Amino acid sequence: MILLSNAMLESIKGQAREEMPNEACGYLAGNILADGTLVAAERIPMTNVDASPDHFSFDPKEQLLDMTKQEWESLEKPAFNSLFKSSAVKRAGFVGLKRNVEFLSRKK
Repeated sequence: MILLSNAMLESIKGQAREEMPNEACGYLAGNILADGTLVAAERIPMTNVDASPDHFSFDPKEQLLDMTKQEWESLEKPAFNSLFKSSAVKRAGFVGLKRNVEFLSRKK
């Protein structure tokens, strides 16, 4: 279950109306309770770069800017491939990026 405020719901619906007939996309961030309920504290709208009514693809630049330290540390290879498929970062490779993230995580 996801709990969100009426204002957040109206904001989501507004984005959906603006982007119709294409899919609207974004993230909800918040806290997960012991019973698994997500209490949404923040809404992060994203751009559907495919501008498609059937599916969505996030803009990788938007995704990177919104990633938390925890998300960088837990990044897995399929997400790396998606985020950096047309990027110079791809040359460093997944292992190289993870090594850099680990190094930066140790710095205070």
